[in-house]
Amino acid sequence: MAGRKALSFSGEREIFRGRNFSVIQVSVRRGKLQSTWEFVKSGSEKSVGVIPIDEKGNIVLVREFCYPVGKKETTIPKGGFEGKTPIEAVNKELSEEANLTAGKITFLGSFPSSPGYTRHHMDVYLAENLRKRTGRQDPFEILEVVRMPLKRAISLAIAGKIREPITVASLFLARDFLEKRAPRTRA
Repeated sequence: MAGRKALSFSGEREIFRGRNFSVIQVSVRRGKLQSTWEFVKSGSEKSVGVIPIDEKGNIVLVREFCYPVGKKETTIPKGGFEGKTPIEAVNKELSEEANLTAGKITFLGSFPSSPGYTRHHMDVYLAENLRKRTGRQDPFEILEVVRMPLKRAISLAIAGKIREPITVASLFLARDFLEKRAPRTRA
């Protein structure tokens, strides 16, 4: 836009540090105007999300209590990279959250989880050839494993029954990938 001054940023500083994230404040200027913005910096700026699909074609989701919204939410298994390769991170999350490990892992896509509030980025993977495995679980994460066809999960997302945004976006990435991979039949 002609005549509009660009924003300039300076002076990032941490104003809060918690166990899982910090709040960063940055100075912002536009011409003579000055303000501050805040954003969340998570312990891991990059995470993995996993769409596990079993031998029957069902996806594996987890239901967990999410304190900020005061209820259980149905989500994909997900968590931080924490110095691991993507494959190690995928199998760690599968093991911890769904008691599974994957023989085949395929990258589906990547997106910022909430670009207006954080630099956090999510890489999403499809996990296949699943095997049972018991992982080390967080004693404060009480998870219920839920299996259903992908088509049903997408219907629930459209109806507002599966609401967590990373999960919703990941379901559509998985659907698009699986539709492209499926053999086409001629009419």
